[in-house]
Amino acid sequence: MYWNQKLQREKAMKRSTIKIIRFELRNPDGGDIDRLPPGVKGDASLMMWKELCRTGRYETDGVEHVIDEAFLQHLVDVFFKRQKKGVEVPCPIGHTHDPEKKRGRVLFLELRKKKDGVSLYGIIEFVSAEAKEALCHSDVSIDAPESVCDGDGERHLSALDHVAFTDYPVVAGMDKFKDVRFSIISRKTGGKPMTKRKQFETPEDDDSQNDERELENENEDEEKEEKELARKKRLARKKKFSEDKEEKNEKFSDDEEEFSNDDEEEEEFSDDEEDDEEEETLSRKKKFAKNKRFSRDSLSFSLLRENRQLRIDGMLFSGQITAAQSRMMKSMYCSDQAVRFSLEHNSDRDFKNACRLLEAGLGTNYDEASGIQFSSDRAGNGSNVLDKIFDSKYSK
Repeated sequence: MYWNQKLQREKAMKRSTIKIIRFELRNPDGGDIDRLPPGVKGDASLMMWKELCRTGRYETDGVEHVIDEAFLQHLVDVFFKRQKKGVEVPCPIGHTHDPEKKRGRVLFLELRKKKDGVSLYGIIEFVSAEAKEALCHSDVSIDAPESVCDGDGERHLSALDHVAFTDYPVVAGMDKFKDVRFSIISRKTGGKPMTKRKQFETPEDDDSQNDERELENENEDEEKEEKELARKKRLARKKKFSEDKEEKNEKFSDDEEEFSNDDEEEEEFSDDEEDDEEEETLSRKKKFAKNKRFSRDSLSFSLLRENRQLRIDGMLFSGQITAAQSRMMKSMYCSDQAVRFSLEHNSDRDFKNACRLLEAGLGTNYDEASGIQFSSDRAGNGSNVLDKIFDSKYSK
């Protein structure tokens, strides 16, 4: 099943790579006129079309201006020429060159024929979503000085210097801002509207779309299967953990029984019966105290540690163990982890068994076996050297 899904996925990806993306207009009079032209780069979510100017006669500050199609075409040509050199046309708030008031930039220009003449349209990319939301309802006004000089010394006549956001444009009644379209159309299939469907479909794309939908469904099924498998694995781990826990408890109880039987057979351990009764009492209380947590500052914790240390010191003093064995037993049975483990499981059997094994071995007698020995003098007369010292010291 996995390989079948993989083959279908590769087939769908292969078909998706041979799609031909076309930005042609299906209906020149429709909304696709505001498409995104090829080659325009930037954040598409911040781009909007706007009518910037149109042909006609206008007057500003007592000066009359005649805008014709040749003038607007000149602005478009100079714009793309300067854009290749990296010259940007900013869009500030009002006619200014203050960079702090910049709220966008012009990315593209084109001319559109209308009933009453020709209009200059452009794509403006806002600096942020907040700027777009605040200024998309305002109007604009272009600034095209008679002479503009670039940084490389090239001079242009009547170049587009900037496009200002304003509510009082000279050219009134221009089209408002419109979002850039990616050749998107709306269709109705099976009685349900399909909005925002991309217009780069070829006649063979129906099969590829079906494959893509099947691939999405398969991916969803795979995710469900993975989640279900992960859930089963968690349950299996929990079950195995509980079974191992029960098996350890049973093994521990079996070891207790074997050890108690061995103790009954050995007559040299006279106090084994009392210990077995104590262990049976502890095993009965085990289920109540197993989940209990003991702090190192608690009384039972400190008492158990001190008792173990005293017993180990006693075995060392009596010669039943060496100093190295004493240090090893204290590290093994007097640490925080060892004491806490014994308290949580209500069992001190491991420590007692270790002590019994060491006590059953041959002890070492550290008492003085002979007195201090002195050699005789060099003369060989058998007199003690110490006696001669005393004699020579006190003879005077």
